[in-house]
Amino acid sequence: SSIACIAIFASISTAYASSRKTPWLYDTRLMTAGEVEYEQWTTWKTNKKSDPQYDELRIRHEIEWGVTDRFQMAIYFADWRYKKTSDGTRTYFHDVAVEGIYQLQAPTPDQFGAAIYGEVKYGDDFVELEAKVLLEMEFDQVNLLYNFTLEAEWEGEKLDDDKGVIENS
Repeated sequence: SSIACIAIFASISTAYASSRKTPWLYDTRLMTAGEVEYEQWTTWKTNKKSDPQYDELRIRHEIEWGVTDRFQMAIYFADWRYKKTSDGTRTYFHDVAVEGIYQLQAPTPDQFGAAIYGEVKYGDDFVELEAKVLLEMEFDQVNLLYNFTLEAEWEGEKLDDDKGVIENS
């Protein structure tokens, strides 16, 4: 099976990677119109002090595309989780989400880049709304990024447990 994997990867003539350089901050640069990208996120969490048997695997799929040169959308689908605790194991669907980013101004050495971001996330027992203001200043070899985030979430069977987040990054 190792030889088959090597043969498959050796036969691929072109591969593309995202231009995103920071996994925790959004910059103001977007995909060009018609570009499409698929990402799969996998996160493993383990060893909670409250439950030494805790293991959680989170899998998230995303399709991102440039609608225009200034507007980018993404759909997060099939976000599911496998969780093992001292109470047992469970695999379950968690959420779907839609995201949009609109570039107000591209960054240049002379001016800030600016964009606005919006996301709606929906799961069986929660709804989340998220908005961001994205700023970027470009220098020779360094870009400074700033994200201001407002987030509201409603959880529970009747969505009556609410919370909010204000974040500066």
